[in-house]
Amino acid sequence: MTDSVFSSRFPLPAIGYRIRFSVRTYEVDKNKTMPLPALVKLLHEAAMQNVLHLKLSVWDLEPHGISWVLIRMRIEVSRYPTLGEDIEIVTHPSGFDRFLTHRDYRVFDREGNEIARSSSTWLLMNMETRKIARLPQFILDFSKQMPPKETCLAPPSAALPELGQTSHLMKTTVQWHELDWNGHLNNMYYVQWIMEASGTQRLEEQEVYELDIIYKQEAILGEKIRSELSPSGQAQTLLHRLSGPEDRELAVARSYWRTKS
Repeated sequence: MTDSVFSSRFPLPAIGYRIRFSVRTYEVDKNKTMPLPALVKLLHEAAMQNVLHLKLSVWDLEPHGISWVLIRMRIEVSRYPTLGEDIEIVTHPSGFDRFLTHRDYRVFDREGNEIARSSSTWLLMNMETRKIARLPQFILDFSKQMPPKETCLAPPSAALPELGQTSHLMKTTVQWHELDWNGHLNNMYYVQWIMEASGTQRLEEQEVYELDIIYKQEAILGEKIRSELSPSGQAQTLLHRLSGPEDRELAVARSYWRTKS
């Protein structure tokens, strides 16, 4: 893929990263369209490449006994990529807020049209205590390179509504190949299991155009997980909850759906 095929006009911040993908056969559903969990996986890959470039990856932080943990992500999708399509993801850190860091993502097609965007919030976890760690000064020093606030996406902040009477329930168990480098459930599977509990008919006929998910606790190997949902009271909007043993709340989310074109 050469630079000339893209006409993205989004300026790359000095602290940012630009990466291109060609949608593979294993990344699409039966309609030859990339589903949301696969798109989230590419967003995370772009973020990983960015922090590797900045020398702030989980492996760079390992000697300090800390690691990145995603705690919230909001994704908006204008349209999903299709089989064989070339896309470009631009991602960059977008600011600090006490213990938190924020990261933006934008997805473009070959003509430079933005087809998806996402804002996310992260913190550092002490790998020994599994508790929140302070941001070290060598990370805070990057604040001087952050892009102007007006060019960044607003991070999600409002609380999500409480889940009401559940209408769907799916049960699963955390398997070995679903773990990430922190030894807990990869956050992509949180999104996938939320989607799965939405029901076959909904997945056949509709697609998510916005998802706001809050990650609350980690899930580990062998734990049994419940994915529940309920209507939110708004048309085509659902509330979700993932729970672990002893009804431990792992994540909550709100999704907005539209009819597939």
